[in-house]
Amino acid sequence: MGGWFDVVMGGWFGVVMGGWFDVVMGGWFDVVKGGWFDVVMGGWFDVVKGGWFDVVMGGWFDVVMGGWFGVVKGGWFGVVMGGWFGVVMGGWFGVVMGGWFDVVMGGWFDVVKGGWFGVVMGGWFGVVMGGWFDVVKGGWCDVVMGGWFGVVRLSLPPEFSEEEAFIRPVVVQVGGHPGEHTLNHKWKVDWSTYLASNRSWVVVEAAVRGGAGQDLGLVYKPGWKLGQLEAHDHIQVTRSLLEQLEFLDGARVAVVGWGHGGHNAARITTQDTSDPPTFVCTALINPITDWSLYASYYSEKYMGTAKVVPGGNYRGYEESSLLLQAGTFKNRSLLLVHGSADTDVHPDHTLKFSRALTKSGVIFRQQTYTDEGHDLDRVEMHLYRTLEQYISSSFPPYTEEELSLLFGKGPLP
Repeated sequence: MGGWFDVVMGGWFGVVMGGWFDVVMGGWFDVVKGGWFDVVMGGWFDVVKGGWFDVVMGGWFDVVMGGWFGVVKGGWFGVVMGGWFGVVMGGWFGVVMGGWFDVVMGGWFDVVKGGWFGVVMGGWFGVVMGGWFDVVKGGWCDVVMGGWFGVVRLSLPPEFSEEEAFIRPVVVQVGGHPGEHTLNHKWKVDWSTYLASNRSWVVVEAAVRGGAGQDLGLVYKPGWKLGQLEAHDHIQVTRSLLEQLEFLDGARVAVVGWGHGGHNAARITTQDTSDPPTFVCTALINPITDWSLYASYYSEKYMGTAKVVPGGNYRGYEESSLLLQAGTFKNRSLLLVHGSADTDVHPDHTLKFSRALTKSGVIFRQQTYTDEGHDLDRVEMHLYRTLEQYISSSFPPYTEEELSLLFGKGPLP
């Protein structure tokens, strides 16, 4: 029909004439003519003309004109003009100008300028600049390193104060499978709470590449090489914290992992090649030592097939197998714990690993819980006492200089 084009299909109705295009479907109505674009759907109303953009949906209202951007919804208000960005919602207030970003919500306060990132929540404050991270009073922190972004939670002793020069041992708890949400704001009391409150140790938990809450490209980054990136990231985060936080005792750092986390903790030890090592001792609880021994539905989801076929990942399985890396545990402190009735990670993992360690001449400790499953529920208290005693005995004795820092005083007479 000349330049006209009409379509009727069910509830659809469309018209095209030159630059025009109209569509009606139920409550929808769209118009395109040149730079104009209008939409009506229920309470929605959108307009685009050149640099303008307006939206009304319920209490929402957005405007874009050139470099401007505004949002209004109930108590919300946002403005962008050039490099500025501001948000107000109840107690919230945020401003971005250039590289700056500030947020205040109750006790929260965040600052970003260039590579800087700072957090204040309640009594704590943290700053990240590149590999930097400073904490004055404990809780959560965020670390930006390279092209990835990690979240770190520090469980600090209740008596901790930034004004005192105490140094405290560190226990790094390593998480598990890709996509796992290891860190959240849920209140809990667990072993890390005990270590912080009764031993005055600092417990570090980090959500690194492979964890939930990140870009999918980072979540699936460890695929086909499980343990490699997770170990690398935990090592880098730990070293960054040790360099910047004076209250962390760099000579007394332990790493603990359970199940998949046990595999990652072991890989941390194999990749920790600094002299002296960053991690003094390693505790592996029901660890996965070889992915070809684990459930295929899980292993092949992240690692592909171990067969030597086109598209296979035989090399990836070999490189991730702890059985072939047993020799790297020489002169390292290692504790293996496994339940004999574990149906998730079969005891065969630890038995084969211990045999490989023995063949390599590695001296290690091993503890078996008879008739206990993967969670070790019935022997939980015994397990935690074992871990505490093992870690404490693995830490080197304090020198006089360290004792002076430990107790926050001058050199001992």
